[in-house]
Amino acid sequence: MPDSFPPSPVPPWHRPTVSPVTDTLVADGNISINTATTYLNQTADKNLSDPTEAYEAVLADGNYKQQRKMIQIPASAIESTALWRVTGNFVGFVSLKFNSLGHSAELIWDGEGWHFNGGNAEKEDQ
Repeated sequence: MPDSFPPSPVPPWHRPTVSPVTDTLVADGNISINTATTYLNQTADKNLSDPTEAYEAVLADGNYKQQRKMIQIPASAIESTALWRVTGNFVGFVSLKFNSLGHSAELIWDGEGWHFNGGNAEKEDQ
């Protein structure tokens, strides 16, 4: 019998945790599905003559079932924020509107679409 045995696998509760990766979107574009959180960080209106014109962001389909995605306007975005509209393959609504500091949405992918799991972003039906 050998004197040493291979180490036992480390149970999950003893494994080091890795902080979720984040990214920041500052103009129209695609939201990464490879990061846990995306910050929408733009304080200037997209169109100064029409402050209701939103920055447009698109969220692609998820990579796997139960994937979570957090989208938010950080509270550190000075004093105000521009209007943002996020579109994607959502279940029960068409888009999300973000227009205040701290607005957020947590979404979960079910293999068919993104479900709204929490947050205070406004769900839009059109």
